Amino acid sequence: AGFDSPPGRGSCATPTWQADEIVVDEMEVVLPVELTEDRYFLEVGLYDTATGARLPVAGSASGVTLLGPLARASP
Repeated sequence: AGFDSPPGRGSCATPTWQADEIVVDEMEVVLPVELTEDRYFLEVGLYDTATGARLPVAGSASGVTLLGPLARASP
């Protein structure tokens, strides 16, 4: 499952961000019904829309941050 969206669904462009500002961006990711009960991670990252290149993330060689583990509960 995945989802791409500009920050704030387009209302919070990255050039307007201030140092040490916390930017909250909520989104919903619809999971496949056949997904088994397990522990999962969300992979979060930013990329340049003009080139598709990932933007650097401190401490990450791949340009992503992993959030989790998250547990899929029974429906």
